[in-house]
Amino acid sequence: MRSLRSFGPALARAALFVGLVGCGGGGGGGGGDPAPAVTEVDVGLVASTTTTTTTVTLASPFEVPATVTLLDQTGPVAPAPGEVPVAINPGSILPLDLVVDPAGLPGPIDGAVTLLVSPTSGGATPRAFVYHVVGTAEAVTTSVSVPSLAFGEVPVGTTKTKTVTVTNLSTRSASSVTGATVTGGAFASLASPPVALPPGGSAVISVRCAPTAPGSPAGQLTLAVAGAAQHVLALTATSGGPEVTDFGNQTFDASGLGPVVQVTVPSDAISLFVEARCDAGTVVGLGRLETPAGVEYENEATTGSYVQWPDEVTFAAQVPNTDQPALALSPGTWKVRLRRFSGTDANATLKVTVERRPAGTGTVGTLDLNIFFAPALTPDAASAPNNGDLQDILSRVDDLYAQQGIALGQVDYYDLADATYDDVTQAEFPELLKLSSGAAKPRMNYFFVRTAIGGGVLGIAAKIGGGTDRGTPHSGVMGLWIEAPSASQRDLVARVMAHEMGHFLGLYHTTESNGSVDFIDDTTACPASGCVNANEKYLMHWQAINGATVLTNGQGLVLRGHPLVSAAVPPGLAVRVARYDPVTASIAVSNAWCGTCAPPAKSAPR
Repeated sequence: MRSLRSFGPALARAALFVGLVGCGGGGGGGGGDPAPAVTEVDVGLVASTTTTTTTVTLASPFEVPATVTLLDQTGPVAPAPGEVPVAINPGSILPLDLVVDPAGLPGPIDGAVTLLVSPTSGGATPRAFVYHVVGTAEAVTTSVSVPSLAFGEVPVGTTKTKTVTVTNLSTRSASSVTGATVTGGAFASLASPPVALPPGGSAVISVRCAPTAPGSPAGQLTLAVAGAAQHVLALTATSGGPEVTDFGNQTFDASGLGPVVQVTVPSDAISLFVEARCDAGTVVGLGRLETPAGVEYENEATTGSYVQWPDEVTFAAQVPNTDQPALALSPGTWKVRLRRFSGTDANATLKVTVERRPAGTGTVGTLDLNIFFAPALTPDAASAPNNGDLQDILSRVDDLYAQQGIALGQVDYYDLADATYDDVTQAEFPELLKLSSGAAKPRMNYFFVRTAIGGGVLGIAAKIGGGTDRGTPHSGVMGLWIEAPSASQRDLVARVMAHEMGHFLGLYHTTESNGSVDFIDDTTACPASGCVNANEKYLMHWQAINGATVLTNGQGLVLRGHPLVSAAVPPGLAVRVARYDPVTASIAVSNAWCGTCAPPAKSAPR
């Protein structure tokens, strides 16, 4: 860019050039060189980032045709391209465009264009015309709508997008967002600069947060703006989710114990979940579960106070599995080992999941489902999303779990091809659950069938406290489907579904038929016949058919800690106070309606 110069030197140079052209009279000229004609042009406030065109006029001083040429120019002013040289007729007034180009530099404008008008005949002395241009180039000024972007809770495996609006406060100067640079691995800019910012206009810049690990991701968004200062915005989020450690094969020693492994539990964790796999015929469970303070929840002699249920093929254990303070989860380094209780498998695989919920978000969660339909049933995978009976049932289940901040989330539907599984026997049940291997994602697997376990069972979970793997004989829950159900029957199916999924997520019956009770303190020790108080009609009571709906806070602690209950809350679905309105079931059921019942492996004092 040409440097700005004062008007004085420009006028002096024009006079000098005129003196060099020649001397003598003609064309109305008198003796001596005529002084340049000076025109003051004030363009006012103009854009600093783009050119501004102003039009001046030049009246021919000659009575013969003449030619206009550029003699000199100073500052950020020049004739528009193609304007000169140009012919001018005698006595005519010629409009000429001058271009002001501050080239992005705001501030005072001071420049001049000197034009020389030379007659084409007659020998008259050429005349100089000076256009002195002044004004102000407007600075680009922008603002942002927010000083930072706080994403809040963004669970691992989910994404959230936030936006910031950049506004051009200038009235003349156009600009653009030339860069949107993000730091912090959880964040990414969705902008594609340059993004235009016309005078007075705005642009929306989007940033996505997609954490890959639990914690508190942080970063910066830097917005570069042409001709203006950049904007730097802090990016923050909290990210809940699972931290999974796969310890691989654990080899049992001669006494049936595996090696001791250590697991770090951070302060924002809500649960520790141990999963083991072994061959059929081998029963595996805990050989040691020790807190950072050295408290033995379970030990090699199996005399610890932790309640567990060893099993063959798969085993799962969760802390906390009760609301008792003595068996709570604490931060620090835990010690875990497996124990082979029976069988001959030399190894078992071990996987430990620590569920993290930063910023106190452990009171909410989402339960995604894989739902499978037996061939004989009316709903199938294609019609399920629009099946009013099924959707009402799912809505009722959602209401029940909302008591503890858990929402039903995404649901995938699958068809079973084998008619064997219309009416499922006890022997066929594990084989049915293995079909969960066809599901695309690890979720709670629920199988609707026509009859279960000979017809006397409405629902059954593979085990109390199931694991996360698909395709095992323990991978899910089975429940009865009633064709064309009435309102009370839909209510029944919903409570059976919620009850059996509660078992899989780690809940025992609050009271068993033999009068034994669970080991969660805030569930009243009701008699086997059930509680009378409406606030104590527990969904997990063994007779939870006629209007039983209650899930307690202690039970919610266990439910939300299971890895199948994710940290995510579906968009647009606020955590609600339960609004469930139960309907007394008008269907006769046997006392063995729930196929999942077993006393705790160890008694738990109340």
